[in-house]
Amino acid sequence: MLRCGQMMFAQALTMQLLGRDWRWTASGKRNEAYNSILSRFLDHKRACYSVHLISLMGESEGKKIGEWFGPNTVAQVMKKLSNYDEISKLSVHIAMDNLLIIEEVLRTSKDPATGFWTPLLLFIPLRLGLTEMNPAYIRALKSCLSLKETAGIVGGKPNHAYYFIGFVENQLLYLDPHKTQTAVHMNFTSQMEIKDIVDATQGIADDSYHCNTVHKMDFSLIDPSIALGFYCHTEADFDNLCRSLRLYVLDKQPMLFELCEKSPTTWDVPAKSRTTLGQSDSDAPLTRNSKSRQQQTGTSCNNGESDSDSDYELLG
Repeated sequence: MLRCGQMMFAQALTMQLLGRDWRWTASGKRNEAYNSILSRFLDHKRACYSVHLISLMGESEGKKIGEWFGPNTVAQVMKKLSNYDEISKLSVHIAMDNLLIIEEVLRTSKDPATGFWTPLLLFIPLRLGLTEMNPAYIRALKSCLSLKETAGIVGGKPNHAYYFIGFVENQLLYLDPHKTQTAVHMNFTSQMEIKDIVDATQGIADDSYHCNTVHKMDFSLIDPSIALGFYCHTEADFDNLCRSLRLYVLDKQPMLFELCEKSPTTWDVPAKSRTTLGQSDSDAPLTRNSKSRQQQTGTSCNNGESDSDSDYELLG
């Protein structure tokens, strides 16, 4: 799951710095923007999104080094690490409790004084069943993967984490991080400046950081614990995403999640405290006084407790 989190984040940075239409080729020319992205995912503790730092940051989410991450945990960890990114700014918002609240996203990505928008990577962790995914959600998932702003889905099947990037009919297309790759040798030191690391990345073979094979699996095999990803480069992109979600995703029953303009007035904890950096869903308990719609599992998503991390983690 750590590698899948890297994959989605790398895709978001690629769309931010190189554009959605950019494609990698083994013989392609590498510019500084590409090298800056690659430098952040090297297997070195100086790389912002390295496996080393993801594992260490996971301890703040209650995950000891070596324990499995679920989609929600990896989203929380990547959000925290993004605040230490010294190269480019990417805001990260995680929509908890099956609620995407527009005012919270704007608080994350838009400066209220200047109106400046910071490119956004939006995670929506979901639980779509107990041990198997309810097939009623498949149409909505297909619609999500069809949207212009999609950044894919982090999920998998039991004991295997995958990064889903599309679909063909009833087959999901995914990249598999479990393929053994050739180790990349790096002559970096802990004292090197970020710019020096980016420059040194030019000489690194990058084949092992890309997948040449796309795999397929049936929708019915997907683990019900997933995290949707969307990338919005501008505020207009986010507005378009909200319109598209209402028209093509949330029009289907059962609904994947709810989209609200503002926080429900029945939250017992202010929205600001829910989205404070460093607080995961398990760090800031939430309750709602009113009974919300029940999920496919037959239990209310608001039974007096917040969505705990374990609610999302069936993946091994």
